[in-house]
Amino acid sequence: MNEPIKPGDLVQIVRKFCTAHDDVGLGQIFTVGHISTAFDFWCQKCPRHQTILKNGEPLALGNVGNGDGYYPVSCLRRIPPLSELGDVLHHEEITA
Repeated sequence: MNEPIKPGDLVQIVRKFCTAHDDVGLGQIFTVGHISTAFDFWCQKCPRHQTILKNGEPLALGNVGNGDGYYPVSCLRRIPPLSELGDVLHHEEITA
């Protein structure tokens, strides 16, 4: 259930990655297009500010809000498909 994030996964941005903004995509959900490596990564909202990302860390390409962007994998949480959640027993009561 704790598989690494890969292209095609549904993910949510769960941590901020810009030291100047709290709201850059936080809470947004997207499908990962591909995984790349961070070199000279910057916040799309404020290119002059530092991010918490280090060179060489993986980035996930996704479409959030106003277009495609790269998001640090360390700031994402994978949402597992229903098929990975195992058998779930549902009880439904039918009333006349």
